[in-house]
Amino acid sequence: TVDPKTGKVTYTSLTDRFFSENRSFKAGKNELWPIPQAVIDNSKGTLKQNVGY
Repeated sequence: TVDPKTGKVTYTSLTDRFFSENRSFKAGKNELWPIPQAVIDNSKGTLKQNVGY
């Protein structure tokens, strides 16, 4: 939000939303990101999707 008098910006809603989400770490999955399908397609069979995605 922006204070109309001072112009000061406050990001409380972003912080509140980040910490209020239920997040969990899944061993064996969350160590790697999924590889975009376009990258896999362009690799001509040399890349495979990370396990769990």
